[in-house]
Amino acid sequence: DIEYHPDRKLDKAQILRLATGNYIEEHHNIILMGASGNGKTYLSCAFGIAACRQLYKVKYIRLPDLLDELAIARGEGTYRKVMKKYKNVNLLILDE
Repeated sequence: DIEYHPDRKLDKAQILRLATGNYIEEHHNIILMGASGNGKTYLSCAFGIAACRQLYKVKYIRLPDLLDELAIARGEGTYRKVMKKYKNVNLLILDE
């Protein structure tokens, strides 16, 4: 459950709208910004879980890990195969 304390400045209505997954169907991106420890990863995972429950294909990866994977794939000649793996998801969550 998400705690909507006033100091967190979360828009409950907007979060509930995002939890519907409409942004996925509309091919829109979400960017969560804030200081370390503000719950960006928690929220992105919550949206990912909501999307999974709606039978969307979801992939979560930390950006440094993705960049490493792509660099290795380039060197091994499997770049297109790796890119295809990421293109075949409905929701790709990139964490800092």
